[in-house]
Amino acid sequence: MKRRDGPHPRKTRTNQPANNEPFGQGNNPNEGSRFAAGDDICALTNGLVPAKGQTMIETGIAIGLPEGTYGRLAARSGMASKMGIAVGGGVIDADYTGEVKVILRNHGEADCLFQAEDRIAQLIIEKVANADAMEVDDLETSERGKSGFGASDLNPKRSITAKEEGVKTCFLNADTDNNEFFSAADIGYHPRLTKEREMLSSAHVNAARHEQ
Repeated sequence: MKRRDGPHPRKTRTNQPANNEPFGQGNNPNEGSRFAAGDDICALTNGLVPAKGQTMIETGIAIGLPEGTYGRLAARSGMASKMGIAVGGGVIDADYTGEVKVILRNHGEADCLFQAEDRIAQLIIEKVANADAMEVDDLETSERGKSGFGASDLNPKRSITAKEEGVKTCFLNADTDNNEFFSAADIGYHPRLTKEREMLSSAHVNAARHEQ
């Protein structure tokens, strides 16, 4: 596997261990482009993710991460946009050295088939602050306080309403500035409108175009 520049390159194990885990059969993670944020992770075997269901997929690899980091498994944009595939779980701790497995969730209406060596997810290495939890009697006050879901929405709150507009009839004129738009109710209130309807011929339309 190609090492990235930096003091803490990650390591990938693909050699076959004594416990018969499937290492050695998977593909090393690879960057799709020079500045890709993550490395592509491939499936070890053929399979499918059922519509509205999920599947845990073996990759045949294990990784070693430097202290102060963790691995995040993220969806591939093409699979997400075209087939509705998302990644579940996805956190790989730095001290985990077992096989990397990917949970794929299918939000689409059709089963998603994949084959061995297909790219199914991407692995992103991120920094993390490892801190011990400490019990306290009170928390510092903040502007948000106990406000939960939706607390950061529009303030002051504004409701959004949709108004259904009826179909309008347009009476075209040679001079477009004189065009009139009426709803069905307008026509009902003004009987004259029903008498003044005129189907413009192509000659009328062409004349209006030339005058613009």
